[in-house]
Amino acid sequence: MLEAARMALAMRGIASGGGVSVTVPVADANYQTTVGSAVLWDEQRAAELFGALRRGESVSIEP
Repeated sequence: MLEAARMALAMRGIASGGGVSVTVPVADANYQTTVGSAVLWDEQRAAELFGALRRGESVSIEP
């Protein structure tokens, strides 16, 4: 219950403009699969992005 309350408070901060959004780097926005198209992440740059987020660093990776 406590964790749900913390999450609600965090979401309130985001809703009031206090949040930051990022875009995962994309290698192919129209990657063809057997069931249709999908978005294919640039795995190396995505790993750099997620690593920087985990470490609490500034994110400067372009999508």
